[in-house]
Amino acid sequence: RGYRTPEVALPKPSHVYRIVFFGSSNTMGHGGNDDEAYPRLMEPWLDGGTDPATRVEVVNLSVSGDSPSRRLARMVDEAAGYQPDWILCDATVLDPALEEMHLEAVVRAEPRPEIPPALDYVRQALDRCGASPTDPPDVLRGKLQSQAESVLQGGYRGWAEFARSAGVPLTIVMIPRADAKLASPAVEKVMRSAVLENDLDVLDLSHAFQGLSVDEFRVSPWDKHPSVQGHRAIFEAFRAAMLARGTLPGLELVK
Repeated sequence: RGYRTPEVALPKPSHVYRIVFFGSSNTMGHGGNDDEAYPRLMEPWLDGGTDPATRVEVVNLSVSGDSPSRRLARMVDEAAGYQPDWILCDATVLDPALEEMHLEAVVRAEPRPEIPPALDYVRQALDRCGASPTDPPDVLRGKLQSQAESVLQGGYRGWAEFARSAGVPLTIVMIPRADAKLASPAVEKVMRSAVLENDLDVLDLSHAFQGLSVDEFRVSPWDKHPSVQGHRAIFEAFRAAMLARGTLPGLELVK
């Protein structure tokens, strides 16, 4: 289907515990090989640490450049078809910038595409700020930035509402940004507020790069995605967090 993940059986076999992961380029594994991205490192570890009669699969549906709203739209369209036992959705402090890029593409499109009904909050944000395809770039950027917080909160609310309606547990995986600007307290405050407001489960891996230099955890100075070592660090932070929990939703870790 074009995703950077192994093919899986549909319908899902009865002995399979399936994790479906939505995210952007950092989780897709931009800049590395297929088997080096942290979701691929998760799968064998989880499969080896749970009931031998159950096979754990991690289906990585991440897409480069996907904003939180695009993740939500794909979640609504595609998640149920994979019969997930657990949905993971990545989150980073770069998400508002991705949202802004997506909204600008929507506004600039001629003719303007219809926004899916599931994303009414996006249409409302665009109406509130009066964004127009004729706006000069700086003017349009300022209008969209004025709505960044509400759109980000709308994405989190949509994730929570989808999980509740689908009856599938959902966890946000907070991962660090892979460049030199590690601290973004204002965005982090909005993200954590949205998590609390929507009663979302979180695996906070934002500390994963602590102890590593920038050159160790990013692909290169001109490609600010996690390197192989960066993906390994994110996986190790995930493993530590899961061992502390001792369980996946509906499936125990035995070691």
